[in-house]
Amino acid sequence: MSEENLDLVRSLPCAVCSKRPVDPHHIKTKGAGGKDTLENLLSLCRMHHRQIHAMGRKTFFTKYIQRINAHRLGYELPLIMEDQYE
Repeated sequence: MSEENLDLVRSLPCAVCSKRPVDPHHIKTKGAGGKDTLENLLSLCRMHHRQIHAMGRKTFFTKYIQRINAHRLGYELPLIMEDQYE
């Protein structure tokens, strides 16, 4: 199931700018126990993937959460809640 989720997220455009994503981003890192679930995966292009790591996830999500959740609604994916990125 997790490989199917990763493939689905890889097939989506970037959740911020709609460009093709390079790879899925884990909201909660795998090292911290994050899983390959749709709730924990985010499609990001290379620029935004670098940006989330440079800014930190709290700052990134504060800046882009409305855009990201609008994108997720359009693909019927679970919304990202504030407690997921704090």
